[in-house]
Amino acid sequence: MVAVAEAAAPSSSANKRPRRRALDYAYGRLARRAHSEAELMQKLQRAGYSKVEVENTIERLRSLNYLDDKSFAIEFARQAVVRKRWGPARIEQSLLNRKLPTSYITQALNNVFPKGEDETAREALVRFKKRDRRGTPLQKKARAYRHLLGLGFSPSGIHDILADETFAVEK
Repeated sequence: MVAVAEAAAPSSSANKRPRRRALDYAYGRLARRAHSEAELMQKLQRAGYSKVEVENTIERLRSLNYLDDKSFAIEFARQAVVRKRWGPARIEQSLLNRKLPTSYITQALNNVFPKGEDETAREALVRFKKRDRRGTPLQKKARAYRHLLGLGFSPSGIHDILADETFAVEK
């Protein structure tokens, strides 16, 4: 019996697992993290699914409310502020890289920064000042500026915030 099974074994190319459906592949990607429609579409295309399969999958996920670019933009912006302490410029760039419409990006930023970016920048500055204890006051101010700029806050906003701050020499 074993000899018969070995003789009837298919060729090596047929031993590969059967190709997953595009919808199953998309479920796997969405189980890891949320995606924008454009991101998921690009991943499906790179995985080798046909244009029709990709479009049908995206439409099905949209109808099941698994894909919603507007909600994705708002939640991404909220998480970027809470977890990563990003400013508006960095969030905007990240959302643009995910190929979201600018109207959704603007709405997400307005939702996350209802009073503007100043309050979030001030909080980031307080946390930074607790960690940064070396150097002269001018060096500390310069490091704080670079730090806030790297987080994505606007140069003019940073300048206004730092104008009100004092940086003392640690003893």
